[in-house]
Amino acid sequence: MKGILDKIVLYITVSVLCLSWLWYLKINISLALSISLIVGLVVCMVVYKGEGKIPLSRYIDYLRTLDERELYEHIARYIHTSYEAKVEDSHLSLNDGSVLVAQIGYSTPSKDYMASLYRRYKGTDRIYLFTPHDTKGLLAYSKAKVIPLHPRTLLKKLVKLGFTLPTTPKKKVDLSTIFQRSRAKYYLFSGVVLMLNIFLYTPYRLYYVITSSLLLTMALFCLFSKPTKKQINLFE
Repeated sequence: MKGILDKIVLYITVSVLCLSWLWYLKINISLALSISLIVGLVVCMVVYKGEGKIPLSRYIDYLRTLDERELYEHIARYIHTSYEAKVEDSHLSLNDGSVLVAQIGYSTPSKDYMASLYRRYKGTDRIYLFTPHDTKGLLAYSKAKVIPLHPRTLLKKLVKLGFTLPTTPKKKVDLSTIFQRSRAKYYLFSGVVLMLNIFLYTPYRLYYVITSSLLLTMALFCLFSKPTKKQINLFE
């Protein structure tokens, strides 16, 4: 949910849903309206507070699903263009004479691995080691100048750029025809119209409250459903 319209619809839907029940419970209209507006605001803040954030553990797990070439292509894509990163078979070459190697496995790099960096990249000014593991106690085993880079540094940049992790398709009941995002406005309109009836004299107030609540809830489901047409492929 990134659009301004989505945020407005979410706020209105939650506020109206809350207002309908408070009015049915015979809460003073001024108080009910105030509470509804505040609840709508709180819900929006909670929803959007975590929007765009990617857990570090999930990002590292994602990196581990990439083969070596894809991993270096992914890293190279977000290195500052001034470095002119070039993807090699087992590392990235940067135009300042340094290289970047990645070690994102489950095991911490060994002492032998750290020592081998000097032999493998002899004559290199600096070696950037892209790894989620703590290597402070291992740097002394390499004669080369090794600079650890934690994936969280890259993740911060990716979040700012709106990067999202690819989702794994799951088998589930197809409700796309019922909860399409385009249907949200119809459920919202119907729910608001029915909700207005509880402000009138009618013997069926509970019916209108329940029905309007169901329609507004369906509008929320539509609002949170993901578009099916657009799909991001990082390595297309």
